[in-house]
Amino acid sequence: HPLYFGTLTFIWGLVIAMPFLNHFIAAVIITIYVWIGINAEEKKLIIEYGDEYIRYRLSVPKLFPTLSKRVQ
Repeated sequence: HPLYFGTLTFIWGLVIAMPFLNHFIAAVIITIYVWIGINAEEKKLIIEYGDEYIRYRLSVPKLFPTLSKRVQ
């Protein structure tokens, strides 16, 4: 989910760059929203693609990108 990762990186970077209460509250709400969205999307993809998506999901990280590949 590179879009989700980018969104969270931006919003929490904003909190670090400009530490105002309203930025922190927005970051928490957006983080919760993104986390719920990721889980809902994964459930939908499992229903749509079944075991193929489950195998794919085992080979990639859920949210945070890594440089190494997972070995199955």
